[in-house]
Amino acid sequence: LNFCDKLENDVWVELKILRLKINELFAEKCLIPSSVVVKYEDPVSINCSTLDPQHKGMGWEAPHGGTTVLQVPALTWALANVTDWNPTPECFINPSPEFGKQCSKVPDIIVYKTIDISSSGSSDGVVREGETYSLTCEIKRVAPLQRLTMRWYKDDTLFHTDTFDSSSRKPVDQSSVINFTSTRQDSGVTFRCEAHLDLSPDGPQLYLTSQEYNVTVYCKYIMLTINTEQTRTQTMNYERAAASETDHNEHLTDKQNHSAAVSDLQFVMSVMDWDCLSQLTIFFY
Repeated sequence: LNFCDKLENDVWVELKILRLKINELFAEKCLIPSSVVVKYEDPVSINCSTLDPQHKGMGWEAPHGGTTVLQVPALTWALANVTDWNPTPECFINPSPEFGKQCSKVPDIIVYKTIDISSSGSSDGVVREGETYSLTCEIKRVAPLQRLTMRWYKDDTLFHTDTFDSSSRKPVDQSSVINFTSTRQDSGVTFRCEAHLDLSPDGPQLYLTSQEYNVTVYCKYIMLTINTEQTRTQTMNYERAAASETDHNEHLTDKQNHSAAVSDLQFVMSVMDWDCLSQLTIFFY
């Protein structure tokens, strides 16, 4: 090829590439918005448009809200209220012959339901030290489940988190259960459950908190420490009088030495039905 022929060939190749790019641009559909989050039974609308001025018709194919084929630059799919949990409307365009075959596009539509939460426990709030109990948090007809996170708090400290892996978009009942073994330090704490439905970036972030579950722990036992100073003096006086009556002076001396060496007493008392945080007063006579 001479220079002119080569130049003409190169220009033709560049023009062909440019035309392909222009064809792709004209055939491209534009969905506004391309993804949408809508509450169940709320209205929704999505606009579909094209840059191909010579297209042979465009339309929406859908069980509800479908349209006829129209030669317009843009066409809207709309519903007064959404009653399908997984709507899949499809925008299609019949382009000009030089732009190829029919093409279509489906927007991503997430339908959600507000949260309804309740909680319950395996006891009435009074638990025994060292025993294991369960708490349950229930969500009624939540959708979509894969966007739900359940968080348990012990007072203000995050205690447990549940997430859910589900491809279904229909509403389901879901529960979160935690088990805890009570200690005396748990008496007086509160548990609560929070349900978070994260619909970002296109939708809201919803959350709801359950009623607080108050825990009272009954101790199995308590350790008592008793100061024996006064008790020791009374014991020595009593034993001195008893020894004088029996004239056992040696026995008195042994008892005095023994009593003087006594330190504070510690012993364990069983109190199965006693709140670990309550104050216990014991009287000795």
